[in-house]
Amino acid sequence: MKTSLSQRLQQSLHLTPELKQAIYLLQLSNDELAHEISEQLADNPLLSLAEESTATDADNELESNYQDSEEAYFRDTIELPSHPGQPLNLRDKLFDITDDSEQHLHQHILQQLNLLPLSDLDYYIALAIIDGIDDHGYLTIACDDIRAAIPPQDETITDAEIEAVLQQIQHLDPIGIGSRNLQEFLLVQLQGQANNNEAVHHAKTIILEHFDLLVKHDFKHLRQLEHLKQHELAAALDVIHHLKPRPNFDYTDIKQHYIRPDVYVMKSNGQWHVGIYDDLSQLVKLNQQYADVLANDHSKTCQALKEKLQQARWFIKSLQNRNDTLLKVASAIIHYQQDFIEQGETAMRPLTLQQIAEITDLHESTISRITNHKYIYTPRGLFVLKYFFSSHIDGEDKASYSATAIKSHIKHYIDNEDPTKPLSDQAIAGLLQERLHIIIARRTVAKYRESLQILPTHLRKQFKSQH
Repeated sequence: MKTSLSQRLQQSLHLTPELKQAIYLLQLSNDELAHEISEQLADNPLLSLAEESTATDADNELESNYQDSEEAYFRDTIELPSHPGQPLNLRDKLFDITDDSEQHLHQHILQQLNLLPLSDLDYYIALAIIDGIDDHGYLTIACDDIRAAIPPQDETITDAEIEAVLQQIQHLDPIGIGSRNLQEFLLVQLQGQANNNEAVHHAKTIILEHFDLLVKHDFKHLRQLEHLKQHELAAALDVIHHLKPRPNFDYTDIKQHYIRPDVYVMKSNGQWHVGIYDDLSQLVKLNQQYADVLANDHSKTCQALKEKLQQARWFIKSLQNRNDTLLKVASAIIHYQQDFIEQGETAMRPLTLQQIAEITDLHESTISRITNHKYIYTPRGLFVLKYFFSSHIDGEDKASYSATAIKSHIKHYIDNEDPTKPLSDQAIAGLLQERLHIIIARRTVAKYRESLQILPTHLRKQFKSQH
């Protein structure tokens, strides 16, 4: 048999601890980052707080400049949005968020990933899954979205691989996190119960095979289909009754934080500029006194401290990288959506993560992480960065309209309708075609109207007639 050597280029993922930390920091919101910095300061003696005056002066200057710019531009056009609070002492902010009971849900999940036996690829899959978990604890994205958020691979990531990682995440704390719906969430809780008695077995069967009857409280048919006695059904329903109603249930009683923006936008010299709102990275510095001592000490006893020194340097570098990436991405978004800032929702343009990835020369997964759970303060209010991404619908004139803009028009039509003759979804579709040359299906209008929490025609008429 003839043998030979050959070379082949292959794309693979290799996650060092430093890279994991950098990715982790990208995903944190401002409050979560403050919590993480506090933990790092407590854990690593090679990190220390910078001088307080620097942070306070910078924050005061930001407050003053932003309010001056905001008032100058919007004094005669719209009511000024209230600016959040007094100048913030960033040093105090770090220690106001150290209580573990106030830890954010997403940060809590991220910190548990290191407890799982994940390969580098599985770790990326897990990050993408966590990005897709909403504030209620449910996974809101499909496998294709998860694949799109992962750096390119030589081989396609299968649904089975994603499912395997998802199942591991669902058994983290809180149990069932990342479930795709209530049915799956209830089943995951039952699977995690140590007591697998007859009542638990019946409960699993009811949820898995007769969930529609359970939702309808059609207990008569449940008994007939499963041949259950009255006390057996009662015992199974009691098991279900004691399950949690949603994955984030344990987090709903947590004291509500005032949302601090991650970035802000202001107009200066006729141009819109984006800045970091609370630059927490400026509060952390290397403990130079310890660093100097270690530089001249080559004994083995200092090896552990030298590792802490390297970790401290990387943490500071990762903080700066997070700031740079956040500024780069937020600036690209605001530049693209400048018309929205100046004119409002009807001027919102269609925008995808891929477009911003191409503009910034970053991977789409990075765009997803840096915009997740991040807020931007604008003269039009406080928005999550993901708000600026919107699907598109093409008009007859070949122009593209964002879903956000179309929703704004729908709301405008309904706000100004004749209360005695409310507009039907079909009539609204006709107005969109007549006035904006947008061809849109009635069912799409209904979907957008429902997302705006606006009642259908007959209920609006009934409601307005009673008021």
